[in-house]
Amino acid sequence: MAQPGVLSADELEAIAGGALPSAARRRLEELAGLAGVSSSFLSAQDDSLAAGLGVVVLGQVVGCAAGGLRVGVIRAVGPGSQARHKPGEARWLERSGVVETWTGARLRAVSRIQEQAAILGADAVLGVRVSRRQAESVAEVVLTGTAVRIGRSGSAGAGRPIVTGASLGQLAKLRACGAEPAGLVGGCASVAALPSTATGRALRRRRRGRRSRELDEFTFAFGEARRRAMERLRREAAGLGASGVIGIDLDDLAAFRGGGGDYQVVLHLLGTAVRRDPAATRAGGVIGVGGGGRVGVGVGGGVTLRTGRVAG
Repeated sequence: MAQPGVLSADELEAIAGGALPSAARRRLEELAGLAGVSSSFLSAQDDSLAAGLGVVVLGQVVGCAAGGLRVGVIRAVGPGSQARHKPGEARWLERSGVVETWTGARLRAVSRIQEQAAILGADAVLGVRVSRRQAESVAEVVLTGTAVRIGRSGSAGAGRPIVTGASLGQLAKLRACGAEPAGLVGGCASVAALPSTATGRALRRRRRGRRSRELDEFTFAFGEARRRAMERLRREAAGLGASGVIGIDLDDLAAFRGGGGDYQVVLHLLGTAVRRDPAATRAGGVIGVGGGGRVGVGVGGGVTLRTGRVAG
C-alpha cells in the first residue's frame, strides 16, 4: 500500500513521460467544478477588459519541468571550426547536452501548462512568464500563466490550448490587425570560448593592474550564442506556420568560468509566435490598454522578430 504523499513508481514514470501528478489533476478538476470562482495572474486592467472581449477567466496554471544537465556532443563553432586547431589559437565550442536539457525542460513545461489549462476547459493561456534555475547540475523551468476561454479554436494546435506571453490587451491589439498567437517559442545556445595564448597573457596583465583591452574571444562567444539561439527560435516559429515573433525576452543570460579555463555563455530566448488570420480582425479598431506594450507583426516570407523586454 502506497504511503500518503509518496508517489508510486508507476506515477513517477508517467510524470517523467510528461503527465501531471494525480494530486495536481484532482485539484484542477475541483477548481473547474467551482462555477463563478477563478484566480488569475492578470493585471486589474486586463481583468477589466475580459468581460468586454467575451473572455472567460478560468484560473492560474503552472508548468514545471527539470532535467539533469549533461555535456552531450562537443562541436567546434566559429572561425576555423572546420580546420585543424593550432596550439595557442582561440577556440569556440558548443555543448549539445546543455541546449537539449534546457530545451527539453521548456517543452515539457509548456505541455504541462497546456494540460492543466485543458482540464479547466480553457483554449488559451495568457501572460505566460518563465523562470529558470540551475542548481548544481539540474536545470529547472517554471511557466506561470492564466487559463482563459477566448472562444476561438482555429489557432490551437491539435486542439491544445494556445500558450502565449501576450496579455489580454495585447491579444486584442493582435486581433485588431488581423493576427492571432500561434504559441510560445524559444531558443537556447551554449557557447564556450577557450582564449588564445595572447588573450591569456592579457588577462594576467589585467590582474596585475595594467591597461584593459577588448577580449575578442568572449565578445564573439556572446554574439555566436545569440545567433544560434535566434536560429532555433525561428525554426520553432516556422514549424507553427508563424509569420512573426513578438515580445522576445532575452533575460536569462549566464556567463561563467569553466573548469578548463574556458568562458561559457548560456543564453535563452522566449517569445510568442504569431500568424495572420483575417477572420480574427475585430470591429471597432484597436483597444487602448495604456502603458506601452506596442505590438508588431511581421508578414510575408520568413519569420520577422519583434523584441520586447531585453535585460542583460
